[in-house]
Amino acid sequence: MEWIPYDRFKDVEQIGKGGFGTIHYARWIDGQIFNWDPEIHSFMMVLYYARDGNLREYLKINSNNNNWRQKLKNLWKLSDNLKDIHELDIVH
Repeated sequence: MEWIPYDRFKDVEQIGKGGFGTIHYARWIDGQIFNWDPEIHSFMMVLYYARDGNLREYLKINSNNNNWRQKLKNLWKLSDNLKDIHELDIVH
């Protein structure tokens, strides 16, 4: 893991905050997606921006737009991604 210097991001904007951390939107110039911040002694995950928000919001917006084939495809992709993060011992 490596520390990502703040200057490697652009267009940084706070978009959410909860009991477990703060969520920012930014454009990352380069690098890994999971890092340790040595200044605040905390992990950071850099993820793709989800235009429709979290899964609950996506389903609320798109539940009537997807047929059963698309819903099963989405479920398959979700389960495959969960398998991947479990194999990396990442908490979600």
